[in-house]
Amino acid sequence: MTRFVVSALVAIVGAISSQPLLAQIGDEQLQRESDDAFNRLEPVGMAVAVVRSGLPVWIRGYGHLAAGTSQAVDGDTVFPIHSMTKSFTAAALALLVDEGKVAWSDPVRKHIPEFAMSDPYVTEHLTVRDLLVHNSGLALGAGDLLHWPDQVASADEFIAALRYLPLDQGFREGFAYDNILYTVAGEVVARASGTPWSVFVQSRLFDPLGMTSCSTSSATAKRTPNAVQHSREPGGAPVSRSDITLREDPAGSISCSVRDVAKWTQFQLGDGKLPDGTVFMSADRLREMHKPVVALGPPNFMRKLAGAHFNDVALGWFTSDFAGTLAIEHGGLGPGGMTNMILLPQKEAAVIVLVNDLIPAHFLSHRIADLIARGDNASDWIGFVVESAKKRAVRSAEEKSEASQIRANAVLPSRKLEQYAGTYRDPWYGDIVVRSEGNGLTLHFTRSKLLKGPLVPWDGNTFLARWPDRSLDADALVTFVSDDSGQITAMKLVAASERTDFSYDYHHLSPKRVEK
Repeated sequence: MTRFVVSALVAIVGAISSQPLLAQIGDEQLQRESDDAFNRLEPVGMAVAVVRSGLPVWIRGYGHLAAGTSQAVDGDTVFPIHSMTKSFTAAALALLVDEGKVAWSDPVRKHIPEFAMSDPYVTEHLTVRDLLVHNSGLALGAGDLLHWPDQVASADEFIAALRYLPLDQGFREGFAYDNILYTVAGEVVARASGTPWSVFVQSRLFDPLGMTSCSTSSATAKRTPNAVQHSREPGGAPVSRSDITLREDPAGSISCSVRDVAKWTQFQLGDGKLPDGTVFMSADRLREMHKPVVALGPPNFMRKLAGAHFNDVALGWFTSDFAGTLAIEHGGLGPGGMTNMILLPQKEAAVIVLVNDLIPAHFLSHRIADLIARGDNASDWIGFVVESAKKRAVRSAEEKSEASQIRANAVLPSRKLEQYAGTYRDPWYGDIVVRSEGNGLTLHFTRSKLLKGPLVPWDGNTFLARWPDRSLDADALVTFVSDDSGQITAMKLVAASERTDFSYDYHHLSPKRVEK
């Protein structure tokens, strides 16, 4: 059945590819659309690039590197691109496939003998291709607290954690976005090439393509203007995220200027050659990264605004029928920024939007792509963002009101506070520490500087972990569990709000109390 579905989708893609190019969108219209999006959404800073066949790359910067400062964003401002990094990790593997050092069908254990999942069958059969397509059986965002919101574990720590993460569905039976297996993919690059992932990406991708602004971590960042990331409380002012350091991570640590990401999309639209004609990657390998592997259904907003019928996972990319043409896309979201890039191969075009704010101005990429695809019939993507923000603000206000009422009627804990204090250890995350301080309790996720705050009485043995940085929007409900003798032995955690980002995967933790 899967083979039939994928074959059908390839046929649809072929039909789409036969369509003629539409009239090019002009510079003046690009300017109007970008100005309108920035003025209506008001992110701190934004950079836009549009690649069109036969024309210079159109690049504009908007806003500022940091809130409250005067230094303006331009085409050379460096932004973290977050999960757009995954397309580079996939390309690094593709180069190694071209060289015969890796095969997509290789079991991961061929390159990383100590690799293990919680299921022995999956351990033995999970392949390099499986690392890139989010169908391993892991739950959505499993293990993300190892690197979210402000710290990143080493590759060895990620690999060691995997055996403790239970599978949420059958192997290759469904889609659930993960980051941890891309970290493993980066380690395959390192083991197969004999070069660390960061060095390989720099020397084999950035340097040949002339992407001089790009780096794989804060430690290797170039001396160029860097956009400070910003988070926000719902409906609130921007909060600087200059405290977050990007450590090397094949799932999401690359930073680049929009000018250099445009070079990346130009390469992706080509035939694998460098501008001087040198064969950099075989055309077959380049196209292979864009082919559907796992069939999905498009989200509702893509059905409504782009008329999408399919949305599939490729190797480091997602593909869809976007407004009647083929789109190959990957976005990024971090604790203080949002990004997106869209390739339109049949239109010989690409759009990139980088934002240093959690205002979703990256949807401008969809608006411009839609204009390229169907001109005046394009949907109002920015209006969609504005209306969605209004609805979120209403839901947030209602949720805060409800939470305040619950806290006013909180059932106080039945035990002395010091009885809850102690170290609770999770097999994949590590230690979570509860301390009795003054007249209350504090909780600290020891891998994070930001996830440390008071435990507010909520309902008996359940407390609210309320993080001081309110822009995280990620409070957790913590329930202490007792054994038959009445001794507290463990805790259970869940996000306090449905609005919380999935990377705060508290519910995947099973912390047990340990002796001092």
